[in-house]
Amino acid sequence: EGPYRKFGAGVWLFSNYMWSSDINLQISVAVKSHDLKNLTIHGGPSTPDYKEESQKYFKANASVDICVHGEGEASIVEVLESINRSHSDLVYQ
Repeated sequence: EGPYRKFGAGVWLFSNYMWSSDINLQISVAVKSHDLKNLTIHGGPSTPDYKEESQKYFKANASVDICVHGEGEASIVEVLESINRSHSDLVYQ
């Protein structure tokens, strides 16, 4: 039994380079089709970083929840802290 079966839905991080973008999007589709509660975050140099391009990217790739621009290490901390706050709000209300 793998960790996914043990813990359920989670956060999936994808680093998009020109050689990995297509497979990352395929995996993202599979992850979301298995459980919509999975959160998919795509970043890296082949992820669009302008507003208009990001909007097109989201529209073309419904399996992508969040695009990260710039340093992914700093952004992921912010994303996880936000998820933690949201989850805490749900638990304690």
